[in-house]
Amino acid sequence: MKTNQYLIALFILLSAATSYGQTDEDFSLASIGTDGTEYYVFIEKSNYSTKDIWVKYTENVRSIKNKKGKMVKIGGEKTMSFMTINCSEREYDLIQTTVYSRDGTFLKQREIRDYGNKIVPGSVMAGICDYVCAQE
Repeated sequence: MKTNQYLIALFILLSAATSYGQTDEDFSLASIGTDGTEYYVFIEKSNYSTKDIWVKYTENVRSIKNKKGKMVKIGGEKTMSFMTINCSEREYDLIQTTVYSRDGTFLKQREIRDYGNKIVPGSVMAGICDYVCAQE
């Protein structure tokens, strides 16, 4: 039984490492949030008006005082989300999100399966959609 648990854990870690292992060269800057966060996109598959993509961004690092009054850095987590964008309907389906620490250590992965989200004009997703749908 423990062998199966070890194999499952190894599979999850290898899957996460593969996702995070995409080089920055594979991703292109698609949008910038109002807080300066840069959103990068990798188009995995294109099928007529739908595109399967990975979106990668890094949370801003900031310093705060902890309970002892010492300055500590928080944030810097890297998030990769897998989604499908329907260019003709201007909708997206969020499939999966994986989060890594600042040093690249796998933290968590969630299967989301959130379908039929309308893209809000002027949002980060609108910028991502415009970029992705302009690619052939």
